[in-house]
Amino acid sequence: MFKFDFSNLKGDFFGGISAGVVALPVALAFGAAAGLSPIHGLYGAIVLGFLAALVGGTQTLISNPTGPMAVVTGLIVGGQIERIGSLEKALPTILLIFFTAGLIQFILGFAKVGKYVSYIPHPVVSGFMSGIGGIIIILQLKQFFGVTEFVPAEIDFIVRGKEILDIEGPHAVLESLLGIPYFVQNASWKSIVLASATIAIIRFFPKITKKVPSALVALVAVTAFSYFVGWNGDVKVIGAENIPSKLPSIKLEIFSSFELVDLGMVITTAFSLAALGIIDSLLTSVVADKLTKTKHNSDRELLGQGIGNMFSALVGGIPGAGTTPATVLNINSGGFTKISGMIHALFLLLVLLIGGPVAGQIPYAVLAGVLITVGISILDFSAVKNFRIIPKRDNAVMLFVLFFTIFVDLLDAVGLGLVFSALFFMKKMADVVEGNSKDSRVDRLVDLLIDDFGDSERFRSQVYVKNLRGPVFFGFASRFQDSIEDIQKEVKDVKAVLFNLSGVTYMDQSGLYTFEEAITRLHDKGINVCISEANDEVLDLLRGIEVIPNMIDDKHVFSSVEECIMWLHEPGHIDNKFEGDDELYVPSAYTPNGDGINDEWQLRNIDRYPDCVVKIWTREEKLIFESIGYKIPWEGIYENKMLPADRYSYAIDLYGDGKEVLKGEVTIFR
Repeated sequence: MFKFDFSNLKGDFFGGISAGVVALPVALAFGAAAGLSPIHGLYGAIVLGFLAALVGGTQTLISNPTGPMAVVTGLIVGGQIERIGSLEKALPTILLIFFTAGLIQFILGFAKVGKYVSYIPHPVVSGFMSGIGGIIIILQLKQFFGVTEFVPAEIDFIVRGKEILDIEGPHAVLESLLGIPYFVQNASWKSIVLASATIAIIRFFPKITKKVPSALVALVAVTAFSYFVGWNGDVKVIGAENIPSKLPSIKLEIFSSFELVDLGMVITTAFSLAALGIIDSLLTSVVADKLTKTKHNSDRELLGQGIGNMFSALVGGIPGAGTTPATVLNINSGGFTKISGMIHALFLLLVLLIGGPVAGQIPYAVLAGVLITVGISILDFSAVKNFRIIPKRDNAVMLFVLFFTIFVDLLDAVGLGLVFSALFFMKKMADVVEGNSKDSRVDRLVDLLIDDFGDSERFRSQVYVKNLRGPVFFGFASRFQDSIEDIQKEVKDVKAVLFNLSGVTYMDQSGLYTFEEAITRLHDKGINVCISEANDEVLDLLRGIEVIPNMIDDKHVFSSVEECIMWLHEPGHIDNKFEGDDELYVPSAYTPNGDGINDEWQLRNIDRYPDCVVKIWTREEKLIFESIGYKIPWEGIYENKMLPADRYSYAIDLYGDGKEVLKGEVTIFR
């Protein structure tokens, strides 16, 4: 686990330094956005960044506080402050929640559940990430306008007399939006200039060069400008006292101050944070895989993220996850192994130890500008661009998750989004299973076979072929039963139904019992049932609940649909009467495709005529097959070559004396 590859040390060094430079302003900004102080973001970036790189399963992943994690962390911090009374009193519980979130990630990684994250539908991810971006932007409006004073009485009903957005509950976004008129009226033009300049530099500096991260340029340039022109006395800054130039202490009191009555609250709150971190990290791991042409280990990555977040909490850091911008920059700057992620963390540690007083001069308006650009970058603009192309159901899920994320609850948004996506998927799969496309290969083959029957119209009026495709599961049950009722409307004199299960990949318990009930209803109407091409798993299920042989006799189970059609065409089989089975039966068609299914022209009971002579000719009257006693059946082969699909003539001299000869035609289908 701790083997190091030093072959790319130079690239890893520059990649790690570049990632650290990008991570610095974002970590400070997210520390503030999370309802704590910027230093808590830096602590998280250092500890999580180092341990996740050391233990994790993605070689180039850079882990830091991220936008989604900071938003949820802010909600947790605000909720605990409101519940307990002050940040000082609530901090041990807050850090315990952070620690528990890491522990949950570690346990889930140990349980190997990382691979299931890939099943989250894109509309849910798109809506969620855009919602997170919207929340980040909206919650920075206060700092953008430089408003710090208390809320006036006219909007007291919104925030209940507390400082704007100090309540980080589910109504914080709405409160911020409703407070915009107040923000504008009481704005600090200096804060607006600083925040706007930060946004402009981040946006346009890459047009000059991409060698230096634009966020760092904006942070340094705008902070220096504010400091040297004397604006730092008029705008709110981080403060040197909030950036201690020393290593953090280990906060073991988070365990001693814990009360058992809070256990349920801690676990449920931590689980939401852990789940978000898992999604955030593994989505970034996929991005890293695409850029490096490698494959990450999802479960090991969860172990690394869990360990990193646990130890981060012990020193007061906020939780984080894999972050896409820093990871991409790391890779593009030469990083290729876990060493790059560790160097990024060591760089941030160096900044902490020697750069605290300088970092304390950063205005909050500058951090707001950084966060607003982060929020904009998270928005999924491709969803807007392709809105008319994307299916309406996906758009509906995306919009629902987006608005629910912003205005109600983040994790509830993801949960409900998954539920709606699952319901839409089940509806779609039910449509696929019940579909009966007449353009499929099976339908064309069946039509060709039946067309060759001399009594094809009578056969079609008595036999109904129903093709099932896809998973037969609980989602298709009710409509499947309706379609069974409609069979007699389509074929009025139906006597037999053939269920072709060649496309059924899976059958669950609900699907199994629904299928059983359908067979019962058909039998009650006097309709015989056959099945063809069911895979071994489906056959085992049908035999397990004794549908076979109690409801469907073994002789009604066929390995191919064409074999079943030919069998049903034999005298008495449609009516399930076999008294004529001792007579000679000559099939009018068969399918020698070399697949081992119905490859032989099977003349039933031909063994009763040991002296018979069987001859077959082409349309040009060329003799291509002759056999005495028909010991070796004809397989549609002549001179070791498969004959083409066509109609051939035959003559069967039953006793070999020319006195009783059966003549007719047989069609080969390919």
